[in-house]
Amino acid sequence: MSTYKITTLIDNLAPRSPLVGEHGLSILIEAPGKNILMDVGQGNGFIKNAKTLGIDLSSITDLVISHGHYDHTGGLEEFIKINKTAKIYIKPDAVKNKLRKNKTYIGIPKNIREMLQERATFVSENIEISKNIHLIANIETFNQEETNYQGMFINEEGAIVQDTFEDELFIAIIKDNKVSIINGCAHKGITNIMRTTTKIFNMPINILFGGLHLNASGEKRRKNIIEQIKNINAEKIITNHCTGLLAFHELKTIFENKVFYGYSGETFSI
Repeated sequence: MSTYKITTLIDNLAPRSPLVGEHGLSILIEAPGKNILMDVGQGNGFIKNAKTLGIDLSSITDLVISHGHYDHTGGLEEFIKINKTAKIYIKPDAVKNKLRKNKTYIGIPKNIREMLQERATFVSENIEISKNIHLIANIETFNQEETNYQGMFINEEGAIVQDTFEDELFIAIIKDNKVSIINGCAHKGITNIMRTTTKIFNMPINILFGGLHLNASGEKRRKNIIEQIKNINAEKIITNHCTGLLAFHELKTIFENKVFYGYSGETFSI
């Protein structure tokens, strides 16, 4: 059975020089015949770290954009200059005008959106992009209270409306009759993502990897979500980016050696 190597190319935190950190996320999945990148951070930090780690970004076969925020898409222009052939998967709503509540623009860099129209593969349905590697584009909302939409909006032709993250997607990897989740920011809610995964594949969840978006959650909400994570009995929980250090330490206290922080440059196997 194939082994999948997962490396964080950029995270908010970097454990050692010359690796760098920035508020953003980029994750590399090395699989048989495929080098899949999820997200490209907010700048060129992922490029610097790739060079440090000896990773050739021109060899990326597929780029997956988890959602259309600047801290996951800011490196797109530089990536497109480096890599002329990778298929770029993105949902149509990712190119909308995303705003914070103070109306600051936080979407995909505007100068890259036209370029994406020529290069991107827009997806609206769940698809298998390689054997046992799936893009899940349809995330069900089982519990609205566990979504992460607060303070996030879209400018729809002058009307400011709540962003419900119809652009969000994640990666599911099947191995040994278990499914692992590679996730960007969990705006739809990590519990909704987990339940969607279980409903689609009817398999136990093996590994959670990525941002859980608990950094602004109150204690009651964190405990509720951590309890649901506990119920899936995952082999590993690898958190970073928007999870928040408090939630990470709470997870670490409960799950001990099952929990890891996916700093810039950290590598794990599935």
